[in-house]
Amino acid sequence: MANQGTGYHYINNSFKNATDTSQRLAYLIGEDHQSSLNTAPDEPLIIQLRASFSPVFSNFKSSYVNRLIVNREAHSSVMSTSNSFEELVKLKSKEWELAVQFVYREGTPDYGRIFPDGLKPFYSGIREDRISAIEAFLGTIVADPNFTELSVDVQIFITDINLKFETLKENHKKQAQAGRNLEEQRIILTENLYGNLGLLMNKFQSDPVQIESFFNFNLLRHPVKDEHEEFSGSVAASQTANIIDRIFTDSSEVLISNTGVADLKFCLTTGAVTGCQSTGLLLKAGESRDLLVSDLGNLNNRFLNVTNIYSTEIGYYSLTIIK
Repeated sequence: MANQGTGYHYINNSFKNATDTSQRLAYLIGEDHQSSLNTAPDEPLIIQLRASFSPVFSNFKSSYVNRLIVNREAHSSVMSTSNSFEELVKLKSKEWELAVQFVYREGTPDYGRIFPDGLKPFYSGIREDRISAIEAFLGTIVADPNFTELSVDVQIFITDINLKFETLKENHKKQAQAGRNLEEQRIILTENLYGNLGLLMNKFQSDPVQIESFFNFNLLRHPVKDEHEEFSGSVAASQTANIIDRIFTDSSEVLISNTGVADLKFCLTTGAVTGCQSTGLLLKAGESRDLLVSDLGNLNNRFLNVTNIYSTEIGYYSLTIIK
């Protein structure tokens, strides 16, 4: 009868278990396995494994990069929305009150009609309630001829903050869906890794040491954190800024995003202020790209720079070291 106890450890999928809390580890293990298959001698089983594993890892990588992009967009929405609510508290509500007091002094019935609870509704409560308070304020003043300009200012602000808040909620939905998609692809990836391990164990049963050339087992023994180095910043119009100064390798991979409105060019150059000219990557506003660092220029050049193509707008970027 089969053993009914805890079972031999090979029954457990170590790839799946080790990557349960680290999608980055799944990426590194999968990328290493694919690279090992690609460089192995052309034998029937190896050719078979290449053909079956390549689309699996490609799907996982697409989901992995997409989640990084979606997370970045969600973080940007959080910051943008938070800044607007901070502006409401520190600036806008006070400006609006001063404009009302210029016509109706504090303590008068008309002032009380416009601000029945003072400025408290703008300062406290959930975001939906604070937006409702702005809408109520606008509804009160819009018919008063004394507040034509004020009404326009409030309308512009509420349109902007509503757009940002709706974008934030939509990005949170995308973030959740991207996380679910990635988890599905992680399961598929790690099950394929486990299956490939079994096939390779069968092939090399007389010489199991060879199996180690297809998997980086050190990653399983010493898991990496699910974190990435991230860099973000700005570059003045028509100027160049250095993002990173380091030695890259053939396998170094990055995710670059243009988070502003100016077109930007990214490249590897010989100096911290050397502009990106003929070589490099051009990203238009809002674009993101996952690529090898070697695609940005000569790896002997250690300065990864960004050049702002626009002469009138500040450029903004974000870069993530994937590998």
